[in-house]
Amino acid sequence: MKRSEALTPLSHEHHHALVISKRLQDAGKKGPEVLIAYWQEVQAELELELLQHFEEEEAGFGDLLTGELQAQFLADHKQLRTLLKTQNPEDILQFALQLKAHVRFEEREMFTWLESAYPEALHERLARHSH
Repeated sequence: MKRSEALTPLSHEHHHALVISKRLQDAGKKGPEVLIAYWQEVQAELELELLQHFEEEEAGFGDLLTGELQAQFLADHKQLRTLLKTQNPEDILQFALQLKAHVRFEEREMFTWLESAYPEALHERLARHSH
């Protein structure tokens, strides 16, 4: 199924997040020094981009979510915000894995549910809250 026009920009940002996640995992295979060096190179920009992305999602449709979808969405965002501040190699790798899992959750479960449950509201709200 093709992603709705309202969610397409967020899906593009998700793709970028998956690329960063993969690069962090690859850097981790080369050793903690390489991982930390790459993390320090991307951390500030990534933090800015992700925090803006999270705020856009939360303001745009966070209140439309219910039950387990809402709980996982909010818990993932909270955990990723915390991990963004780390300098510990193990936590950086945990961030990379959590980011990948979160993107997969949003794309495969949450966005699919939102598109079927709230197609009109989704488009209207994201148009108001988009950067």
